[in-house]
Amino acid sequence: MSSLSFGQNKSKAIESLELGQIEFANKNYREAKKYFLNAVNNDTLSKNLWFNLATTQLLLGDND
Repeated sequence: MSSLSFGQNKSKAIESLELGQIEFANKNYREAKKYFLNAVNNDTLSKNLWFNLATTQLLLGDND
């Protein structure tokens, strides 16, 4: 039995986070959002990942 909970694949989350940070730094916010969304889907408990996604959504005007 795996010790990971549902939505907990930290290596995929870290990879997506790093790619999202690159896109964010280059002001490619739509692409960054895709990576950050993938990251939170792989590590649902990380406040840092949720913060990155939320910040990107605010910059895009995705306030829903």
